[in-house]
Amino acid sequence: MNRTWQQAEYQQLVELISTRLGLQFNDHRHRSLQGALERLPAPDNVTQLRQQLENSREDGVTWQYFVQALTIGETYFYRNLAHVNALRDHVLPALIESRRKSGQKILRFWSAGCATGEEPYTLAMILRDLIPDIDTWSITLLATDVNRDYLQRAREGFYRAHSFRGETPEWLQKRWFTPKDNGFLLNPVIRKMVTFAPLNLITDEYPSAATGTMSIDLILCRNVTIYFDRPQTQLVVDRFYQCLVDGGWLIVGHSEPQPGVYQQYVTHNMENTILYQKLVQMPAPRQAWYEPVVRVNPPVHAKPEAPRRPILPTRVETKTVVAASSKIDILAQARAAANNENWATAYRLLKEAEADDVLQPQIHYLRALIQMQQGDLTASMNSLRQAIYCDSSFALAHYMLGELHEKAGAINEARRHWRRAQQSLIGLDPQQPLMFADDLTAEMLNGLLNYQLNKR
Repeated sequence: MNRTWQQAEYQQLVELISTRLGLQFNDHRHRSLQGALERLPAPDNVTQLRQQLENSREDGVTWQYFVQALTIGETYFYRNLAHVNALRDHVLPALIESRRKSGQKILRFWSAGCATGEEPYTLAMILRDLIPDIDTWSITLLATDVNRDYLQRAREGFYRAHSFRGETPEWLQKRWFTPKDNGFLLNPVIRKMVTFAPLNLITDEYPSAATGTMSIDLILCRNVTIYFDRPQTQLVVDRFYQCLVDGGWLIVGHSEPQPGVYQQYVTHNMENTILYQKLVQMPAPRQAWYEPVVRVNPPVHAKPEAPRRPILPTRVETKTVVAASSKIDILAQARAAANNENWATAYRLLKEAEADDVLQPQIHYLRALIQMQQGDLTASMNSLRQAIYCDSSFALAHYMLGELHEKAGAINEARRHWRRAQQSLIGLDPQQPLMFADDLTAEMLNGLLNYQLNKR
């Protein structure tokens, strides 16, 4: 049955979707939206639907219905050989050599708008080729998208022939994939290198330690901002600049550059492609290496999406925190310092809170996540154990400790902690935000745990 809507009502819905997702509406997207509206069993009233969307988050069922109807996940392995060659032959070798010389074998990458995962997995494959001793490195490869269906498919690592086309090397399937059910299953060695998480680039969820989007060495964001208007693109590009370390790289699609948008970056013309680099302000000492984080005020229309892998317990705006004597205020100051990567201040405040009550699990949890960001995984594991000692039902601490054990190759121990985390969620309201992770619900964490426990 065809439905009719008042033009003003329909336009208000379009404006809401455009504001919340950053999507610009051409004739094709209008047809996609109208088709999606026709398929909805209810409500017939577009105003009611708009009000429902206004009062819900983008990770909700209705929002995700429209996200899946309106977003395009067009990608394949080794897409754009000019970018692949620039990464493999120039950018990554220089980064790797620099970290080797510094003695800090730590690298952080972000694939923003990763769709079904071919792009971040390609980067993981290249890194495997370039770093013979990769298991001795701390490498973070974050991949985000607003479409949760895409993210789930990416985590599964199962691909059809369509993902191997164009510039995809012929040898790729044989080397990294196993034929299965008329498709190809990606080698777990590569799958484990990538962390997939939901993130809407139009929100202010980055840069933030809470979403793992700080101190990034390289951001890949290809064929994403072509769907944004100029102000939205500028906002995203400016935030990327804040996410990058000095000397960090931004790679966008060939059809995306807009005059003036990338003025704050150094432009590098490489063979058949252009790359952007964050200007190194000064040869600063290591403790001052990273650019201070600047936040914008969060939008008032919705609560931001939950990250898949929480890095700090609660996101705190990086503005001056008024000193207070309460435990909560001290921890809030510690979180704010950590979000600014002011590690010395964060540690001092945690020690101050610990002197008042050593059995506060959130103190040890926050310390563990800071240590994780600094690459000290052994210390992070010890702090997580202390958090669990203070609260044996601390689901997030069990989850994170499981991930660290998995990284260390202790799979049985990892699974033990993941099962313990799952037990701690029994009886909780699925939509209840977890302690020390305001945007991560019990249902979301349970989904992550199911994936971890069933992926082998």
